[in-house]
Amino acid sequence: MILEITPDATASISYAMPTLKLNGCVLIYFAAFKHHIGLYPLPATLEQFRSDLEPYKASKGAVQFLHGEALPLEVIGRIVRFRVEQALEQPKTSAANGIAEDIQ
Repeated sequence: MILEITPDATASISYAMPTLKLNGCVLIYFAAFKHHIGLYPLPATLEQFRSDLEPYKASKGAVQFLHGEALPLEVIGRIVRFRVEQALEQPKTSAANGIAEDIQ
């Protein structure tokens, strides 16, 4: 679903989790655990969507979706679109060194 929203995102592993990046910025991390799926869209994003995520266990930087419950795909889609907007507003960074490149 995330790649349908942003097909130009690149996949990698970071912090031992699948990670999607765009324009050199992390869009979202995610991981599956024994009892839940964890979504890590960065703390400021979770704050932005706090009311949408109230039914779920959340911390400063993560939200958990229990296995056996339907994923809130509409909310996740809005979170991803929000992160895409943020990533596109940032100067492109070099994956090799994290330094902003001068784009002309």
